[in-house]
Amino acid sequence: MENLVIDILRTRYGKSDVALFYDTSKGKFHDFSVLARNLRSKKADFGHVTSNFDKIMNDVNEFRETGNASAHSIDANLTIEHFTKDRQRINHTVNAMLRILDNL
Repeated sequence: MENLVIDILRTRYGKSDVALFYDTSKGKFHDFSVLARNLRSKKADFGHVTSNFDKIMNDVNEFRETGNASAHSIDANLTIEHFTKDRQRINHTVNAMLRILDNL
């Protein structure tokens, strides 16, 4: 999802607003939280593409937080069910983001 957010921002704003997705002073892409915040701040620019922008961004943020927490902790109680319970919603969110990208 992080790379999709970068691709959406890069495709929509390109070189005209690189700072939305890339930190030129550090020579790297912004952290996922900054990318998501920057994309959400440009909501008005995506109204013609989707009417579900807020829902998509809420899901992106939720999965970002869950993924970040999981990446930075050890949980011995994780099961395959934990990873598959939201599979349909994750797929829906990713597909919605791909549709945004395809319509830019």
